[in-house]
Amino acid sequence: MRSLALDTELHLLYLVTPLHNDSIWMNYIDWNVYYDIWSKLPTRLQKVGKMIGICDSFILGKIQGRQATETGSMQIHLRFLSALALFDLIRECPLGVVARRFRINRGALQTLQQQSATYA
Repeated sequence: MRSLALDTELHLLYLVTPLHNDSIWMNYIDWNVYYDIWSKLPTRLQKVGKMIGICDSFILGKIQGRQATETGSMQIHLRFLSALALFDLIRECPLGVVARRFRINRGALQTLQQQSATYA
C-alpha cells in the first residue's frame, strides 16, 4: 500500500529532494548524529520516515561500521536526511544552525537547496 503523509511538509519535501544527492553527504555523514536526530523526531515525522523505508537497524548498522548491502537503502536514508535538513530550513531555522545540527558545511546545504528547487 502506498500513502502520502500530509500532516507535515516533510513527505512532500522528501519527494522534491533529488534522488541522487548522496555526494553531498558522503564526506560529511555522521551516523551517530543521524541516529540522534532520528530518535528525537516527533512521532508524526518518524511515521513519514517509516513510510518511506527508514529503519533503526540500518542506521545502527552504519554506526557499527557495516557496509550497506543495498544502495537503494543508502539512498533512501541519505535522501530522508536531506529532507529533514530542508524541513528545518522551511521552518525558518537559520542556515548556520541547520548546518551545525546536521554537521554539514553551509555551502553543501545551499547546494542541496538549489538542487531541490531545480528538481522540484
